[in-house]
This record gives sequence, C-alpha cells and structure tokens, in this order.
Amino acid sequence: MPADLAELLHHAAPEPAAPVDPERLWRAGRRRRYRKVAATLTVLSVAVLWAVDTGSREQDEDALDVSTSDRILIEDPAQGFSVEYPSTWRRATTDLTPNLTDPVEILSLGTGYLVPGGRSCAQLPMNALKAMSPTDGFVSVQEQRSAPTSLFPDRPDRFPPPGYEGDSEVAACPSRPPKVDTWWIRFQDAGRAFYVLVAIGRQASEATRAETWAILDSLQFGPLPQPSGAVITGTLPDGQPWTVRHDAVHGLCVMFGEANLGCDDQGPVIGPDADPAIPRLAPARSARSPDSGSLVYGFLPPGATRVELVYDDGRSIPAEVVVEPDERFWAAPVDPDDIPDGVVYRDDGGEIWMFGLRGR
Repeated sequence: MPADLAELLHHAAPEPAAPVDPERLWRAGRRRRYRKVAATLTVLSVAVLWAVDTGSREQDEDALDVSTSDRILIEDPAQGFSVEYPSTWRRATTDLTPNLTDPVEILSLGTGYLVPGGRSCAQLPMNALKAMSPTDGFVSVQEQRSAPTSLFPDRPDRFPPPGYEGDSEVAACPSRPPKVDTWWIRFQDAGRAFYVLVAIGRQASEATRAETWAILDSLQFGPLPQPSGAVITGTLPDGQPWTVRHDAVHGLCVMFGEANLGCDDQGPVIGPDADPAIPRLAPARSARSPDSGSLVYGFLPPGATRVELVYDDGRSIPAEVVVEPDERFWAAPVDPDDIPDGVVYRDDGGEIWMFGLRGR
C-alpha cells in the first residue's frame, strides 16, 4: 500500500464511541412526546465469549505516559499493564483489529503507519501489516479472556523464546504481507493469557530488531480492574445465572454464567444516540445449552413502571423483570422458543411506549 494512502487511512480511522449518557438521551427525547412508538430491536448477535469482560480497547484517561527524549513509558491501569518503547515508535490510538472481540487487543506499537482493519483474518491487524515497509517493526498484544490460562505456556524469560522459529497464524492468512517476517507467540503471565504478534521487515536494521524484542521484554502485567457500574442479576430457566451491568463507556453489558455476550457498543447493538429504551435481545442458545433461555433487557422510559411482552399471536404478558432502581434498566428471561415480537412500557396512568423486536 502506498505510504500516502496508508497515512490517509490511518487518519480516517474512527474514534472510540462516546460514553453512553441515558439522561442526555432522555432530554433529547423532548423532540417528541412519548406516544405509541415503533422502534427496532437490535439483536445481540455477538459471538459468545467465555470471559469476565471484553470490548473494544479504549486508551484509558488515567494511563500514565512518562516520556523522555528517547523513551516512552506507558502505565495503563485499565488494561493492567506497563510497557516501555523508543520515542521513534508510535502507539495505536484505536483498535487495529476492530472486528475482534476475544481475544482483546490491548496494545499495538510500530515504527510505520498503524492502519486499522483488514478484509481477511479478523484476528490479525492485516492493514497495519500491509502498510509496513521492509525496514519497519511492529508489535501487537492481545489478551485471551475466554480460555483458562493453563492452556498457555509460561512467559519466556526473554523474547523471542529460545528455539522459536516463527508462526502458523499469519502464514495461514491468504493476504499475508510478503515483505515482513512474523511471529505469533502464546504465553501466560500474572494469571492472564496472551498472544503476541511480532512483525519485522526483512530489511530492518539490527537496532529496529533489537528494539522490537526489547519492547516485549519490558512488558509488565498486573491484575485487571474489577468491572464497574450498577448490576442486576437473575437466573435463566436452566439455572444458569445472568448479569446485566451498566458501563459508563460501553452501555449495557450482558453475561450468562462466565460467557460474555458483549455490550451495547459491540456491533454496535445500540448506538450512542439511540433511544435507550430500545429493548435488546441476548440469545442464550449457544451460551450453554438449547434450553438455557434468552434475555430481553433495556432502560425504562421516564415514568414507566411496568414492562409487557407482546407476541405475534396477540398475547400481552406482564414481564417478570428485575429493575435497577437508580439507573432504571431492566431485564427479563424469556423462553428461547417463544421470543416476543415487542415490548410495551406502561406508567400508572395507562400511557404506553411500544417498541418492536425484530431480526430474531
């Protein structure tokens, strides 16, 4: 890819979604009086992930950047790591693997243009690899949060691991870049599991090669912070627990047992400017068993006190909802073989807000 085109693509990369602010959205709702409203349910179709938390990487505002004339030290408490790298390298400010949900990309550094995305091999930053020149270096760290760390070998004392000759992951991608050598390294550290992608141009200087491996040696990992935000919980028909959490950045996030079904901004399921009362549907069939159940959830409109599930055969059934009293989000398990067509919200005076469920 020509350097000027790569740079244009780099600058055109989208910024992370703005934090979800339900109050702002409700105030914006003055543009219309809540009447009988038809809206579209967006189905949460994110692949089921067996993890505690996922989501697109955000560069945390509390991350400490300590720079000198030739070195940069990053301490990122949100992602639980620190790293040191030369000032001639740059850190990606957005995910280079935007279609990847687990593993989660937590860090990418390179000497060239860090272009996000790619048409193949979603687990790899193919556009960034293609944008590399034969003299560039590149490192990307991904965390696997859906698999036990026992499946990963211990972190080597130094990188590259002794006797390690390369990878099969990048070489198997049909659009692999021919001008760089790549390594795909798995390891565990601090009770966490990681993949590291290393790419070095075949004409890279010895200094660039040494810097690449030194960056990995400088990585220090600690525990991830606990998820924050209000939480409601319940049980699916098969006894499996469910959790809905309101994250200030990612919106409503759902888990079935240890399976993370993602948040509003993954897909996205609900955009940052959408009506927060739009009901979401989290299917549980692939989470554990065909009989595990599904979950309908969302935010209550102002004044609404009841939720009814509406079916295409004319039934309207009061939902047995769990409601978070302060932030007013709710959830109700439903039979996966009897998914409602819509949701009706009612207040004590009988006024209703109606939203349709589609795409199931």
